[in-house]
Amino acid sequence: MNDITREVIDVLYPDPIPQPDEMRMDFVQRRSRASSQRDAVQKELAAQIKEADGAFDPLISSLRELGRKKREVEEQMRLLVTYGREFVRPEPYRLAALAEAAGMSISGVRGMYDSVDIQRVADAIGRSDRKNQAKPNVDRKVLPEKGLDIYGRHAPHFPLYPAIEQEKSFRSRKVPELPSPP
Repeated sequence: MNDITREVIDVLYPDPIPQPDEMRMDFVQRRSRASSQRDAVQKELAAQIKEADGAFDPLISSLRELGRKKREVEEQMRLLVTYGREFVRPEPYRLAALAEAAGMSISGVRGMYDSVDIQRVADAIGRSDRKNQAKPNVDRKVLPEKGLDIYGRHAPHFPLYPAIEQEKSFRSRKVPELPSPP
C-alpha cells in the first residue's frame, strides 16, 4: 500500500479522541470500530488498485464516491421536503420546521424543489399532491431517451476520470482533457 492510500484512509477514518467523561470501554469500542472501518476500506482500495494494475488514484476515487453519496443525500432531502410541503394533509409542514431539520434557510427550502420533484413523489407514493395537480402516472417500462431521466430532465453526466489511462504514476498532476458530454 502506498503513502497516498494509507493517508487517505487515515484522513477519512482517524483514531478517535477520548472524551473527558467517556467510559474506557466506550472509547475502546469506538477505537475498534474505526480500526475495522480502516481495514475494510484498505482491503477495498487494495482490490481496486490490483484490478487497475496499479493505475488507480485512491484520493480521486474516494472523492468521487463521497460526491456520489452527497448527491444521493441531497436528492433524498429534496424529495422529503417536497413530500412535507406538497403531500402531507390537511396542512403542509411549515417551512421553518423543514429548514431547521434540513440545516438550511427557509428560502433555501422554499426553492428546493420543482414540479418534476412533485411528480416524482406522486409516482413514488401513488397518490396526488394536496392541490391535485400531480397525479401518479409513470409507466416504469418506458425507457428514457439518452441523456434524460424518466421525467425528461437532463441526467447528470459524470465522466470517468481519464487519468487512469493517461497518468503513469500518482506524482503526475497534468490536468487531463475530459471527454465532452454526450
